[in-house]
Amino acid sequence: MIRKLPYSWAKDPNHRVGVALITIDAGASYTIKASSASLNRFLFYYEGNAAIKIEEQSIDAGYLLDLQGGEDIVIKNITNGDAKLLLLEGEPINEPVAAYGPFVMNTEQELEESFREYRRTQFGGWPWGQEEAALVHAKDAGRFASYHFGKEIDKP
Repeated sequence: MIRKLPYSWAKDPNHRVGVALITIDAGASYTIKASSASLNRFLFYYEGNAAIKIEEQSIDAGYLLDLQGGEDIVIKNITNGDAKLLLLEGEPINEPVAAYGPFVMNTEQELEESFREYRRTQFGGWPWGQEEAALVHAKDAGRFASYHFGKEIDKP
C-alpha cells in the first residue's frame, strides 16, 4: 500500500530528501553526485570485509561519514567482496528543535503537550497500533532493522 504524506518535508523535491541502500561490487566504484552545498549527507558503511576508499582515505565497515552535499563523492570498493552502504540526505529544515527521549518537537511547550497526549492516549491516537492496521512490530520481536530483506541479523 502506498500512502501519500501531504505534510511531509520529503514531499517537496527541493528538499532533496533521500534514503538509499547502495551495494558496490568488488573492485568497482560509485559516484554520489553533487546536489546542494547546504545538503546534509551521511553515509554509513554497514557491511563489507575490508576498507573502501573515498578520496584516498580508507574507511572500514561500521563507520558513519558526514559528507559534503555540494561535491561529487567517489567511493571505491577495494575489497574482494561487496560493500554495502546506507545513504541519508536532505536539506536542513531550518526549524528550532526541542528533543526529549523519543519526542522531537519545535519548542519545550510542544514537548510537554506531546507527553500529556501520550499519557492520555498511549500513543497519541496513532491508529497503527491496532491489529487491523498493524504496521508495527510486535513488542517481543526484538530488532527489526534488516538489510537482508527479511533475514534476521544481529546488527544493521
